[in-house]
Amino acid sequence: MVRNVKIKDVLGEETVSPTKQLTIQVFVDNANSTRKIDFLGWSGAATSAVGLADLLGGTGRTKGNGTESLTAPERNAATLTDNFKNLYKRLSPELGAQIPGQISTPTSVYPGKRVEDLLVFEPPVDKVQFLRLELPATAFGSTGSLRLQIPKEMIYR
Repeated sequence: MVRNVKIKDVLGEETVSPTKQLTIQVFVDNANSTRKIDFLGWSGAATSAVGLADLLGGTGRTKGNGTESLTAPERNAATLTDNFKNLYKRLSPELGAQIPGQISTPTSVYPGKRVEDLLVFEPPVDKVQFLRLELPATAFGSTGSLRLQIPKEMIYR
């Protein structure tokens, strides 16, 4: 759906994005009956393990250098392209802000349970025929990618 998106700032106050964005709601179900999944999300948002103190000089909680900690969430970030080979940017709120519905911290998905992750991108061009969403399997501890094709009929404006 193409719509304005709620954004919660560092103080917890909600605002709305000034422009409309493409939102894609992804559901992750754990069909395994004995193992939980450690899901990192596909939004590319920094995790809570990288707090403000880590960014300003470190607290000893992160492994390696600060740059490595900041780029780690990008490994799991979804990418979106279209039939014209346009690459759509993800909406990145300001430091400390969050988009309600996005998974921005490691989340346990227990057997038989489900979590939802909200992905937010620039809106697609008007003449798009389909979108291709690529979801890295590293977000749930595997390898490769999940690739989905979304026809224009599924894009609500």
